[in-house]
Amino acid sequence: MTWRSGIYAIAFCAIVFLIGASYNVWRPDSGQKYQPAAPRHNFDADLLNLSWWPDLPRKKFKFEDSTSPRKTQYHILNKQDIYKVGETLEVLITAKDHMGRLKTYGGDLFRAKLHSPKKKAAVTGQIKDYGNGSYLTTFLLPWPGEAQVNVRLIHSIEAIAVLKNKRDKYPEKVSDTVFLLLRHTICFY
Repeated sequence: MTWRSGIYAIAFCAIVFLIGASYNVWRPDSGQKYQPAAPRHNFDADLLNLSWWPDLPRKKFKFEDSTSPRKTQYHILNKQDIYKVGETLEVLITAKDHMGRLKTYGGDLFRAKLHSPKKKAAVTGQIKDYGNGSYLTTFLLPWPGEAQVNVRLIHSIEAIAVLKNKRDKYPEKVSDTVFLLLRHTICFY
């Protein structure tokens, strides 16, 4: 009796398969060729745009001309005594070279975060490069209490130019270096 139930199960599966296959062949729009949905984003172009970086305005430069994490300054633009959750904090970064001169071009790679050591929470800031040595960092204030702003100069544009050159010639020898730049504590409720 068990071999008959096995045959019935196989026959049932074959009938279901044939019904499904015949539905796909005889349905009204079966003469049309399958067209996949158009992609919403061109991810290849997005990745290329993410890897784009501005070139140096001149080919030769001295170390003193590169962005200095010690000389670079920042200012809180919308400084208040008390901030509310959901507001934004704006920080203007003004890049300077090792001689203390204002940079006249952008392209430096900064990373900024707002964090609370007590709450063990952090958010990153959005950084806009104005292309003239100044950068606007915007943070959303998502929690009540104290928070600290940290801005790091990852690479100056001059270092990026060297890394791009080395990446193209010797990709296996490129490494990452991070410099701590600034710390600032604010309170908001």
